[in-house]
Formats: sequence, C-alpha cells, structure tokens
Amino acid sequence: MLLATFPDFAHHVEWLARGSEGFKAIGSYGATNRPVAGGMPAWAAQLTAKQLLAVVYYERIHFGGQTEADLEQLKTLAENPALPASFPLTLTLEDVEKLITNLAPAAG
Repeated sequence: MLLATFPDFAHHVEWLARGSEGFKAIGSYGATNRPVAGGMPAWAAQLTAKQLLAVVYYERIHFGGQTEADLEQLKTLAENPALPASFPLTLTLEDVEKLITNLAPAAG
C-alpha cells in the first residue's frame, strides 16, 4: 500500500513533512488521492531535512519492499551538502521535485 500511495519518494517526503494538517485544505494526499483522515503529524518542524529523508528511506525499504539500489537517488539527495537544513511545513511536491532535479539528478 505504501508504494501505491507514494509511488515515488517525492510524494512520500511531502506527506511526512506536512502531515494530515498540511493536506486538509486539499482533502486528499498521495498518488491515489487518499482522503485525509487526520492523525499524521507533520515532521518538518521536528526533524532535519536529512533525518526526514532517512525516515522515507527506511519506510520505503522496510514497508515498501524497495532495495537500496532503488533508492540511490534519495540517498544522493540526503548526502548532498547543499540540502537545506530543514523543510518548511509548507513543502510542496514541486519543491521536492526541484530539490531532486538540482541536487540529485537521475543517472543518465
């Protein structure tokens, strides 16, 4: 279910950063437009950007069945010294995608 809701890690990062409250106005989250039921805290204020990416990495391997090789781009992003110290509570999918493009472009 994790990979159905968040087929790419960018959606997953946005969800963890914003939590339920950050999607309340939209009414749904993830690629499957799951209704927001509440209860998911926003982690952007409690975790550094690197810590939040580490949670996404862990969840995608342990609950999504992905391999470390599948997540090489996420690892590259997390290890880039230009990664911001933290993510804002208003982080959008577009913000995450821009970071990926600029700091961890896909291998050619």
